[in-house]
Amino acid sequence: MQRILVIEDDADLRLLMAEALRLDRFEVVHLADFGEARRWLERRAFDLVITDLPEGGHLDTLAGLDAGRHGVPLLICTGCPKAAALDPAELGAAQIIMKPFALDVLLDAARTHVRSPGRASVASTHGGGAVA
Repeated sequence: MQRILVIEDDADLRLLMAEALRLDRFEVVHLADFGEARRWLERRAFDLVITDLPEGGHLDTLAGLDAGRHGVPLLICTGCPKAAALDPAELGAAQIIMKPFALDVLLDAARTHVRSPGRASVASTHGGGAVA
């Protein structure tokens, strides 16, 4: 079973995302903060990291997460309007998903980018929809 790390400070959204991913047959660890996420990345293997942008859009915090160093694809889910103009690759991400988004957008992105043997993840799309 492929393992996904979800980092989202909004507890309701984090639980909704985690449950949708579990129902789609992913193993999910969901956390509220980047410090704890870094510790999990150091001690467990993940096939995908899905994260909100850090509070205030501090990209140095995102870089400190360093998912790419672990060979883990990164999806960014954000409501920050400026993020729509960013190149995901510049952030070390496979894709940026704009909030609000529909759960099927999240699930499609997870299925597309989750790490599997011998497959790289490099795509960029923006989603719109219903989850805030």
